[in-house]
Amino acid sequence: MKLSITIFIISLYQLSCAQLSDCKGSFHFKTSLGRIDSASYQNFSIGGEYIFENRFGLNYNFDFIHRNDRIYQLHSSAGLLAGPPLIGIGIIAAVSKTSGNSDIGALGILGGILLLVLPEGVSYHIPIKFNWDFAPFLNVLGVDFVRNNNVNKGYLKYTASAGM
Repeated sequence: MKLSITIFIISLYQLSCAQLSDCKGSFHFKTSLGRIDSASYQNFSIGGEYIFENRFGLNYNFDFIHRNDRIYQLHSSAGLLAGPPLIGIGIIAAVSKTSGNSDIGALGILGGILLLVLPEGVSYHIPIKFNWDFAPFLNVLGVDFVRNNNVNKGYLKYTASAGM
């Protein structure tokens, strides 16, 4: 098992770039610990960014936050939330016997796939000097699903973020 993990890590190393300017983007795993109000939390995240030739980037994030006060949170782009149901509705419409529904079904499937690849936000990379850049970002298509087990309720919240 340890050998398999070692081989996997070495394989990833061969595919990676030392500098972001050498690649079209990045893919990352992240974990963090912290406190909010009186509760402590753990965050586990998968994210990525695809950078175009003109230094614009598309940002993708998926986070799971576990708090010790029985509140859980999932964060992702709106497309990850809306895409799968739209694909499902499209498939149902495509296989139904009513005439004309196959076109609607195909549009639903295509629309759902397009929503799935929709990024959470954008960034712009401004080179400062060799191997350094300044990258402001604006993520406007974020959503959070918050589950509060203390009151047995779930909430869907719009989340936007900006930074550098």
